[in-house]
Amino acid sequence: MNEHRGIPRRLGESTSDLAPFALDRSIRACASRPMLSLARGVTRWLGSWRAARRLAHGDMARHRLRTIAALVLIAGATAGLVIAQSALFATPDGVNAALRKLPPGVQADITTLAIDATVPLAQDLTGYGGMPFVSGEKGAATAPEIRKVIQTNQPIYPYYVSDKLLAVAGGNPGNLGTDSLGNLANTHLYEAPSAILPLVMNRELEAGRLPKSNQEIVVGTELAKTIGVDVGDILTLNAPPDLGWMSEEGMISKVAAGTSAAFRVVGLTPGADTWSLDGWFAAAFEKQNLGLNRHFLMLGDDTLTWNEVKKLNAIQSWAISRAVLENPPAASERYPLALNWTGMMREFIVFAGFFVSGGLLLLATLTPAIATSALEQRRFLAIFAAGGARERDLYRVVSFQGVALGLAGGLIGAVIGTGASLFLLAKKFPDPPQEVFNWQVPALALLVCILACFLAALPPARTVSKLSPVAALRPAATSPRVRASRIVVGFGLLLGAAALGFASLVGVKPSGSGEFPPQALLLFPAVGLFLAGLVILVRPLVALAARRGSRLPLPARLGFGDVASFPERSTPGAIAVMLCVLALVAVPVFVASMRSSSRDAYYPLVEGKAASVTMRNPFSNTLDALAFDKAAAAVGLGRSDRFRIYGFDWPSGKEPGEGEGEIVGENHAVSSVETNETYPGSESQRSPTPQPKPGYVSANPNYVYPKMVHTCPENQAPTIESTIKASAPFECSEQSQIPGLSGGGWIDVQISLVEPGGVNAAGKDPVAAARAEKILAHGGVVVNAAWLLDDGKVTLAYGGKEWSFPGALVPYWTSQVTVSESAAKMMGLPERRLAGEIWENNAKNPLAADLNERQVDSAVNELVLYNHGQMSLTQIGAYLVLIAAAWVIVMVSLVLAKASTRGELATLEAVGARPRFLRNFSMYRAVVVLSASGLGLAGIPAAYYLVSWMRVVSTEQWRRLVIPSEILAWLGGFALLMLGGAWVVGLTRERLVTRRE
Repeated sequence: MNEHRGIPRRLGESTSDLAPFALDRSIRACASRPMLSLARGVTRWLGSWRAARRLAHGDMARHRLRTIAALVLIAGATAGLVIAQSALFATPDGVNAALRKLPPGVQADITTLAIDATVPLAQDLTGYGGMPFVSGEKGAATAPEIRKVIQTNQPIYPYYVSDKLLAVAGGNPGNLGTDSLGNLANTHLYEAPSAILPLVMNRELEAGRLPKSNQEIVVGTELAKTIGVDVGDILTLNAPPDLGWMSEEGMISKVAAGTSAAFRVVGLTPGADTWSLDGWFAAAFEKQNLGLNRHFLMLGDDTLTWNEVKKLNAIQSWAISRAVLENPPAASERYPLALNWTGMMREFIVFAGFFVSGGLLLLATLTPAIATSALEQRRFLAIFAAGGARERDLYRVVSFQGVALGLAGGLIGAVIGTGASLFLLAKKFPDPPQEVFNWQVPALALLVCILACFLAALPPARTVSKLSPVAALRPAATSPRVRASRIVVGFGLLLGAAALGFASLVGVKPSGSGEFPPQALLLFPAVGLFLAGLVILVRPLVALAARRGSRLPLPARLGFGDVASFPERSTPGAIAVMLCVLALVAVPVFVASMRSSSRDAYYPLVEGKAASVTMRNPFSNTLDALAFDKAAAAVGLGRSDRFRIYGFDWPSGKEPGEGEGEIVGENHAVSSVETNETYPGSESQRSPTPQPKPGYVSANPNYVYPKMVHTCPENQAPTIESTIKASAPFECSEQSQIPGLSGGGWIDVQISLVEPGGVNAAGKDPVAAARAEKILAHGGVVVNAAWLLDDGKVTLAYGGKEWSFPGALVPYWTSQVTVSESAAKMMGLPERRLAGEIWENNAKNPLAADLNERQVDSAVNELVLYNHGQMSLTQIGAYLVLIAAAWVIVMVSLVLAKASTRGELATLEAVGARPRFLRNFSMYRAVVVLSASGLGLAGIPAAYYLVSWMRVVSTEQWRRLVIPSEILAWLGGFALLMLGGAWVVGLTRERLVTRRE
C-alpha cells in the first residue's frame, strides 16, 4: 500500500521522511476534535428541529387565513413600535449636524454671552445647551477680547441675528395697513460684513446676486412667495415694539424696536430668512450693546483647539470648533458630565414601556392563534407521539410555529417601520434621516417580537407535550367547575400589586421637584403582578359566565356549555379582549388626568368648544386687529362672536408676575417705607430692589398687584382646591408651581381687560362666568384665585395706593386679575394693548376642532396662533386608531377561538342543525368570551395609580384623577362594535364550515 496515514508516498521517499507530515496531521486532528464535536452537536440539534419545522410549516400552509392574519398583526405591531420609538426618541447626531452648519473655510462659530458669572461655561463639543439669564448691565465679549484670550491674529468677524421682524412688500416703512396684511410675514434678519456674508448664508443663490450695500437684501424663497416679492422689488422690515420678552439672543427685542428699514431685493435663496450687509440692525445692536449676546466667525488657517475653547468658556463664551469636532478631545479633558438620573429614568421608563406594551399586545394577539393551532393539531400530534416522538419533539412543533411567525412578521414589520420612520424623519428634521434614526430600534423591536411570540407559544406547547396519545385522541372535555385556587391566586396577585403600588408612593410628597425616589421603581413589579392577576382571573370569570346559561335557549346553552367544557379554546381570546378593554379604559383616563393637571398648572384661556387667537409676533393694536379680523373672516366668524382681551403697556415693557413668581406673606421680613403712601417695588431689570409689602403677591409701584387674604410658609404654595374653590379651607403644600400665578395661559396677560361677554364665551364654569360678567358691568374685578377674595372684595395696589373693588372668582381664568373699564380709568392704568381674542362657539357658528391645524390663510397663519379647548382631530384620530386596533384584535381573537369549534359545528350540521342555529351557537359562544371585558374596567384604578405615580416623578403637578364623560360613549360604542363583531364572526364561521366541511 503506497500510503502512510493517508499521505501518498512519493517514489524514493522513506517512511522516516514522512514522519513530520504524519505528526502534523495528528496534531491537527486532535485540535479539531472539539470543533468537530461542537459541529456535530449543532448539526444534531438542528436536525432534531427538522421534523418540527416540517409539521409547523405544513400546519401554517393549511391554514393560510390564520397565518396571514397573525403575520399582519405581528408586522403591524412591530412597525408601530419602530415608528413610535422613532417619533419620540429620534435625535440628530449633534457632531455631524454641527459640522454641516460650519461653512467651508470657517474654523469656528463663537458666541459670547452677556451674563454675570464667576465660573466657566461647561459646554460640550457641539456648544452650550442652556439659556442663561442675561444681565441688562453687562455686555458680551467683543472680537478684540476673544483674540486676547486665545492669542491669535486670525480674522474674527461679527454677525448679527435679529428677533422676529415683520416683512412687507413695498417701500413704505412703518405704514402697515389693510392692503399690506395679505403680504406680511415674520422673518429673521442676518447682517454681516461682506467678507463673511456668503458664509453666514451658507447656501447657494437661486436667483440674483449678493448685496453690495446695506440697502440691498437677499430673501428666502419661502418668504418671497408668502409676501409676493421678487428680485428688484422693495422689501420693508419692521421691528415690533419691545414687550420685554427675552430670547436666546438676550434682550434682542429692544434692538431697533419700533423702527423700520427698506431694502431692495437683489437675490433669492432657499429659506424663510433675510440676509444683508451690516447696517440698520447692526447699528442699533451696537448702540444698545448691553444685555445682548454676540456671534462671530473665525476664519484663517489656524484651528481653535479644545484648550482655547475652554479659555473662551472662562469669559462666558462658547464655540463650535471644526478642529474639536473632527478630533474630539479625550473624555478626561472634557467637562464633567452631570448625569440627570431623573430624566434618564423617565426616558428609560417610556422607552421600555413602549416595548413592554408592544410585547403584551403581541402576546394577546398571538396566543389565541397558536392555541388554536395546537388544539387543531391535537389528534395529529397524538399519532406523532404514538409513533415514537418524545415530549420535546411535540413541544418543538408548537414553539417553532410561534418563533417562525415572530421572525417573519417581525422582519416585515421592522422593514416597514424603518422605511416609514425614515420618511417621517426626513420631513421632521433637516438632517439626513439615516443619521437621526436610531438603528437599534428595529433590532430591539424584532427581538421583542420573537420573544413575545415564543412566550405566546409556551402554554399551548407545554399543554400539548404533556398529553398522552390515548388522552389526546379523546375529546378534551373538562369539568365546568370553577377552581377556587385560581380565584384566590388571582386576587392575591392583585392585592400584592396594590401593596407594591402603595409602597412606591409612601413617604413621597408631590413637590414637583422632579427628583426620582428609589421606591418609585416598584412600579414595574406592581404592574407585572397586576397584569398577571387579571390574566389568571380571566378563566374563572369566563367559566362563571358560561354557567349562567342553563336556562337560555338551546343554542345559548350549547355555546355556553362549550366554553365551560373547553376553556383552553376561549381563554386566550378572552385575555386579548380583557387587555384591549383595559387599554381603552386606562388610556383616556390617563390622558384626561394629564390634561387636567396641565389645566391646573397653566390655566388655559378657553375651554370646551371655544377658541382663542393671539399674534405670533405682536406689532401694534391696529395691525393685530386687522390680522384677527382676517382670520375670523376666513372661518365665517362675525364681530359679535369675538371678544377682545387687552393687556397694558407697563413702563418696563414687562408683564407683571413674569419671572417674579414668589409669594410675599406676613411671615417674610419687611422693611419700613420711608415715603408717605409709596408702594415699594420688587426687583426688575430697570428698578432697584426695594422690600416687599406684606400680604401681596409681589410688589412694584408700576404694576397692579392683588392683596392675598391668606399666605403660605416659604417653599409652599396654596393647593389647587384652595385656589379654585372659595368654600374650600385654605391649605398649602410643597410644590414648585403656584396655581393662578404661573402665567402659562395661551394669552399670557396677568392683568387684563376683556370686552363684555368675553368671560361667558371662554367656556369656563357658566355660573361663575355669569357672576363675573355682572361684577365687571358694575365696575368690579375678576380674579382666578379664591385666596385673593376677602368677603367678596379684592384689594389692588397700584401707583402707591390701594384700591378696593367688588370681586368675583372664575376658576381657571388665565389672568390673575381682570379689571373693568371703570376700574381701569379709576386707577389710571397705562395704555392698553391688544393681546388676543376669544371666539365663541355656538350653534350658528360651530368652530372646527382642527382650527389650529388647517391652513385658514397662508399669509394670516404667518401671523396668528390658534387655540381651542376641545380635542383636536389629531387627538380624536389617535383614539379612534386605538379603538380600531383593539377591535381588530378582538375580531381576530374571536375568529381564532371559533376555529377550534369546527368539528362541533360540522357535527351539528350533520345532525340537521339549521344555519340560524349554527350562527346563534357561535354568537352566544363569542358573547361569553366577551364577558372578560368586565375585567378591563380595572384600567380605572390602574390609571389612578399611574397618575399618582406621575406626581412623584414628574416636574409637572399631577393633582387628580379625571374620568372623562366621553369614556362612557367610547366604551358603549366599542361594546356595540364587539357585539356586532361577534354576530358577524358567528355568521362567517357558519358559512365557512358549511362550504368546506
